[in-house]
Amino acid sequence: MNKHILAFRVIDFRDRFPKPFDTFTQALEALQNPKVYMPECGGIICYLKNRQEIIIPRSFFIESTPRFKDEQEAKNWLIERNQVLESSPGKSEVLAIGFDCLDFTRPLTEQVEEALLQTDDEIVGEDKNEKVAKITAQYLDEKISDIIHEEGKRMRHYTKETDDKVGALTCAKCHKKVTHDSDCYEFDEFISISHHCGYTSIFEDKAKLTLDLCQRCFKEVCGEYMKLNGKPTTATEIDD
Repeated sequence: MNKHILAFRVIDFRDRFPKPFDTFTQALEALQNPKVYMPECGGIICYLKNRQEIIIPRSFFIESTPRFKDEQEAKNWLIERNQVLESSPGKSEVLAIGFDCLDFTRPLTEQVEEALLQTDDEIVGEDKNEKVAKITAQYLDEKISDIIHEEGKRMRHYTKETDDKVGALTCAKCHKKVTHDSDCYEFDEFISISHHCGYTSIFEDKAKLTLDLCQRCFKEVCGEYMKLNGKPTTATEIDD
């Protein structure tokens, strides 16, 4: 396993797995457990020692097949489904034939187009675990290699002794690099922002945003918007 990997986390609708797993295979086997609720909608996340995370593509462990083999089959199903809805709105039997979320008031051609995108998903069988684990390992090696490469150009530089301790910081604006040993006072006054985006982020779903600024660049960029000791202020009111 790649030395930069810390653990794996399984996500399912009922959050049955709050504790991490040591390997991807363990995480996959947990998701394959018959007690898991809707495993085809679950996910696996790889956590790295540098506190970053990689979402494992669901296509690696979820098999998807089109619900309808062609346009005519989808059309026939929709006509039958729509007749049920029009005659008995909200009828429970509709749920038994699925896709009740497709709006039957829309033009039939649009319904067909959407229906053709629908798939039946299921988690891979245990007999494919070895193959999936190999594909995943290759994927993670490539992603981690890219991350480590970018890490060298980023603002935080970790010490060799531990991946958790930041040994140096580089300002994102002026690009001044400061180490704790060379200038501990300036190092301690860096302003660092780390934010995990949600599913409605304008940046990217579940993206992680980071920013490190020296105190002078932070003043220049954010001084007029910040509060000093709880009171609004402007950059000109802050003395260097």
